[in-house]
Amino acid sequence: MKSRIITVLICIFTFVCGALGLTACNGGGDDNENNGGNNGGTGDLVKPEPPQKPEPPQEDKPLEKVTYSRNGWGTTCTLKSFNDKTAESFEIPAEYNGWQVTAIGESAFKDCAELKNLTIPESVTTIADEAFYSSGLTQIVVPETVAFVGKNAFTECRNLTSLTVGGADTSVGRFYNCPALEEITAPSEIMRVLQAVYSPDDRDCLPWNIKKLTLTSGDVPDYPFTASGDNLQIEELVLGKDVAYVGENAFALNNVLESVVIPANVKKIGAGAFGGCAKLFSVIFEDGVEEIGARAFDGCKQLGEITFPDSVVRIGDGAFSHTALKKAEIGKNVTFVGTAFSGCELLEEVVWNASSCGTSGSPFAGSSTDGMTLEFGRDVKYVPARLMEGAVNLYEVKFDENSICESIGFNAFAGCQNLIYGIELPSTLKVIEGGAFRASGLVAVTIPKNVTTVGLNALDCPKLVEICNNSALALSDFAQNVYPGNTPHLSKVYSFGGFVFFCDESQSAVNPNWYLMGAVGKPHESGKLVLPSEVKTAEGIRSDNYRIYAGAFSGRQESSFIIGDCVTSVGKNAFCDYFISNENMRDGTESGTGLPLSIEFKGTSSKWRGIAADGWANCSYGGFEIVCTDATLKIKLQDGVVKYV
Repeated sequence: MKSRIITVLICIFTFVCGALGLTACNGGGDDNENNGGNNGGTGDLVKPEPPQKPEPPQEDKPLEKVTYSRNGWGTTCTLKSFNDKTAESFEIPAEYNGWQVTAIGESAFKDCAELKNLTIPESVTTIADEAFYSSGLTQIVVPETVAFVGKNAFTECRNLTSLTVGGADTSVGRFYNCPALEEITAPSEIMRVLQAVYSPDDRDCLPWNIKKLTLTSGDVPDYPFTASGDNLQIEELVLGKDVAYVGENAFALNNVLESVVIPANVKKIGAGAFGGCAKLFSVIFEDGVEEIGARAFDGCKQLGEITFPDSVVRIGDGAFSHTALKKAEIGKNVTFVGTAFSGCELLEEVVWNASSCGTSGSPFAGSSTDGMTLEFGRDVKYVPARLMEGAVNLYEVKFDENSICESIGFNAFAGCQNLIYGIELPSTLKVIEGGAFRASGLVAVTIPKNVTTVGLNALDCPKLVEICNNSALALSDFAQNVYPGNTPHLSKVYSFGGFVFFCDESQSAVNPNWYLMGAVGKPHESGKLVLPSEVKTAEGIRSDNYRIYAGAFSGRQESSFIIGDCVTSVGKNAFCDYFISNENMRDGTESGTGLPLSIEFKGTSSKWRGIAADGWANCSYGGFEIVCTDATLKIKLQDGVVKYV
């Protein structure tokens, strides 16, 4: 029995060992088969399982107290936070851990009060909301690659003094409470952003202390500050090479801007662009500027000199009105000038080179209180209509000795009361259009030989007494074109000592009447005009007495006159200061501006009363006096007529 049990156990042990051996043999045969297969065997290869994709980073990876976050499965990342609150400077790397840094995250540098300097690489395209909120930055350059800047990105950066924006997104300007900001460099659209952040209730909302603004590209928008009703007060303005247009009222009412250069790339300056800039004294136009809009520099009371390049073709209405210009030189390519220089009281000299130019209104009406000259360049073929209409103090007009001028336009010199003897018409002249010298102070005129047309009222001048006619026209052809009642003579006007006299021999050739027609040239600096004590011409003609012609000193700016005893009569309106502009003013029944008047007469009061009847002056509101050798006559204007009181 015992031996049987042992036999069974042996059998079981033998079976198990055999089974184990078979398994071992099969396993070893497989390995050899893969290897053999590799050496030409026929066994199947066992393919390894593919590697599992790593999970995306669940936590930010710290690097020197700066955290970044990978943007999805791409190759870029965002700077999420800057945690070193004591750092004073930092340069954002263009790449971190093989990922390109393309964004600055929301509030990434918020409250980094010690951070003064920061460099942003060109790899960055996005700056999120409040990225630098309340940081200590003193200056920042946002590269051109940045296409988006979030809200309040630079708000409360109270130490920020300089901001440069390279890209097209100027919303970087959406900053509040940056009171130290003095310099901005950005595309022109920044102007609208600056206006948008302004709050009338809190001037700190706008960087009001900006001293320098550089606009790098794009057109400067029209009316950028309309909504706020107030403009930036910029001390220095730089217009970049990619700015082509300066918008309407863009920099108007800037009371600290003193100078500006308009570069060649700016083709047009909009209406009112620099209007009312009280301290602007220097404007330089580079060759390339084509159009200066209406009122562009109106009211710039310190602006005393302008040179227009040949590129300028259009100067709008009121472009330089009420400025301190002393000289205006109009280029040869200008095709239109509006009422551009009206009210320029200091204007002394105008040089006109525009060969063919149109006008609207009178470009120089109301200009010059001290006297003005006008010089035409050689190539001026046509004097524009109304060019000097109402320029009361124009006293001299010169044409180039080689002038090719053929025509003087309608009302070109109408109302130029001080133009009495100061024009010599060019020999090439053919046409004098209607009203050309109407109501001017012209006393004598020489008509060149080539003139074929003299328009209606062209020589309707109250003081015109001499027409020297060298043309084929008959003197009778001028009858309808002269002042009613005037009978023009030939070669009877003389000029000496700054005065013009007319010798009237119509009554007596032996004892003619001499008339003082007025003074030539600019008003006397002292404001006092001493009339001649006798007539003594260069031709040797003498007379001990003369008459003061009607309206002789009308329009002059002197307010004090010394009149000798040689005067035998004073014509009506002799000292009247007004611009004859319509029919009902010709008889002197209406008075004008009424300058203060002072007259000293070197004769007796009774003689003065005899030579100057009521209505002789008709010129001053209120009262004035005439000091004679024996008494002082007090004068008062009553109902438009001068009375002795």
